Amino acid sequence: MREEVSILTTDVLLNEPLSLKLPKLKAKELERRGVKGLAYLEFDIMLGPKLRYYYYSERASFIPKLVNNPAISVELSIIGKYAKEIVTDDGERLMIYKISEKEEDGRTYPHFLILELRGNRKRNVKKLVEAVIHKTNGKIKNVNELKKALVNSL
Repeated sequence: MREEVSILTTDVLLNEPLSLKLPKLKAKELERRGVKGLAYLEFDIMLGPKLRYYYYSERASFIPKLVNNPAISVELSIIGKYAKEIVTDDGERLMIYKISEKEEDGRTYPHFLILELRGNRKRNVKKLVEAVIHKTNGKIKNVNELKKALVNSL
């Protein structure tokens, strides 16, 4: 029994976030719209909120911090309960979109799509995110699904 538990725990803990690889033209279009980076935070029943997928350009400063520090996922999920956008102490502008998903156990878990913005480009970004959420029906199951929805929305 003990061996099974340790294997399960190791598998769960080794589930590293996946980088979203975008075609060059789509990456440029995303940046033209004011998005320097994005991240999808998924609520894990055992671990809580964690970074699942991410993308960032060389101009991004916040998303790389998120990739390197898992504790930031928890902080963002708390902030995401109360705010849709923030400016960090370092001047990074973030938009936070809460995507609630009802799971098999009947409980609703919050997932978040975080976008790091260049300047004040909220209107363009809001339309983009709404299109992505619509194309995925609010359920982002894997990195390819997110990539397809994002590329088709640009």
